Amino acid sequence: MNDLTSYPRLHTRRIHAYAASFGDDLANDLILANTQEGDLCLDPFSGAATTLIQARLLGRSVIGIDIDPIATLIGKVSTTTYYDDEIKDLYDSVSKKINQTIPIMSEMILSNYECEAGCRISINGLSASVPQNEKLQFWFASLQRLILAMLVAISKSYDNPNHRNLIDLAISSAIIHKWPATISQARDIDHSRPHRVLRDNLTLTSQIGIFDNALRCVMRTLNKINRFAKKGDYICKAIEGDAVEVVNQMEPNTVDYVLASPPYFNAIDYPRAHKFSQWWLWPHRNQLASELYVGLRPHGKEDDYIEHCMSIIPRYMNEIAPLRTVSSPTHSALCRYIMDIDAIIKSLSNVLKPRTRLTFVLANNRIQDIRIPVVDIICELLRINKFQAITSKKRSIQHNRRRYPFGLRGFKGLMESEYVINARKIT
Repeated sequence: MNDLTSYPRLHTRRIHAYAASFGDDLANDLILANTQEGDLCLDPFSGAATTLIQARLLGRSVIGIDIDPIATLIGKVSTTTYYDDEIKDLYDSVSKKINQTIPIMSEMILSNYECEAGCRISINGLSASVPQNEKLQFWFASLQRLILAMLVAISKSYDNPNHRNLIDLAISSAIIHKWPATISQARDIDHSRPHRVLRDNLTLTSQIGIFDNALRCVMRTLNKINRFAKKGDYICKAIEGDAVEVVNQMEPNTVDYVLASPPYFNAIDYPRAHKFSQWWLWPHRNQLASELYVGLRPHGKEDDYIEHCMSIIPRYMNEIAPLRTVSSPTHSALCRYIMDIDAIIKSLSNVLKPRTRLTFVLANNRIQDIRIPVVDIICELLRINKFQAITSKKRSIQHNRRRYPFGLRGFKGLMESEYVINARKIT
C-alpha cells in the first residue's frame, strides 16, 4: 500500500489566483491511488493546473485542456521545465530592466503625464503602449496603465517564449489578485466579482512591488516543481480549446486516468475577471465570451434542450422542473449545461483505456432555494455512457482556503462540502 505522506504536495494557488480550484492534496492522493508512474492523465477542465502540477510531481504524463487563456497560460508555465539558474537569471534580468525604467517613469508621474488608452511611450529603448481600449481608463489608474504598459514591453523584449509566458503569468497574477495587492482598481477581482474602487494613494514603488511579489511567487512555485517533480521522459502539455473538440481529436484508448473539477453551473464567471489580463496580454484577441464556457452558456433553443434532457435523464428533469417556473431561461441554461457535460463524458469514454477510471470533483447547486442535484445527474450521465462502479463520496471543504465559490448566483453562502465522483470505464 502506498504511503501517501511520503509524496510531495504543492499548493497551486500560489502561482495565480483562480476561483474554485480544487484541492492540491486531493488531486495528489487521487492520482497516486489511480495511476502508476508513466501513465497518462487527462484534465479536460484544467483551470488552475492542479491536476497538471500534481501529475508532474508524481511522474505521470499529463494533458490539460481549457477554453480560458489564463488557465492555459498557467498550465503552460506549470508544465515547462525551468532550471533554477535560469529562473534566477531571468528574475535578475527583469528586475534590472524595471529599475532602468523607474527614473523616466518617475519624471512622467511628477509632470502629471496622463497615460491614456492608445498612447505610446519610449522608455529606455523599450517601446511601450497602452492598448486602444477605453475600459482601461475606467479600471486602471494612469500610474497603473504606465506600469503595465512597461511590464508588457519588458516581456515582449525576450526572445524565449517560455520566458515571456512566465513574465506574462506574473503580470496577470499582479492584476488578478486579492485586494488591495492588485495593479488595478478592481476589488474582489480574484473571486471573479470585480467592482471599481478609486484609489488615490498609489505609488510607483508600491505598484511595482505588487508585480515583484507576483513574479517571486511564480518563480518560487516553479523552483518547488523542479525540485520535487519526478524525472523522466513524460508528456506535459496544456492546450487551449473546447474540451469536447480537443478530446475528440485524441487517439482512442490512450488515456489511463481522467481527473477534473468540471465547471459549476451558473456560478463562476471567469471571463468577467480574466478579461482584465487579456486586455493587456492579448489586446488583439476577441473579447472573452461567457457563451464559450461550460456552465455559463446562455439558454438557446429551450425546447430542444429540454427534449434532449428528458430523453436521457427523465427522473432528474422532474426534480428540476420547479426551476422552470421560477426562471425559464435559467432552466434552459441548466439543460444546456447537462448536455455539455454529457458530451464531454462521451468523449472521455472514447479516449480512456478499458477498465481505467475517471474522477470528477464538484458540488450541488442551489438556485433561488431550489436544490439542483448536479452530483446525482452526473452519476446518471456516467451510467448511461457505459461507466460502472460509480460512487460519490462527500468531503468537507476547509473554510480557510478560499478557493470555492460562495455568495454567487449558483450557491447560497459558503460551500461547506463537495463530492468526489469515481467511475470505471467498461471494457
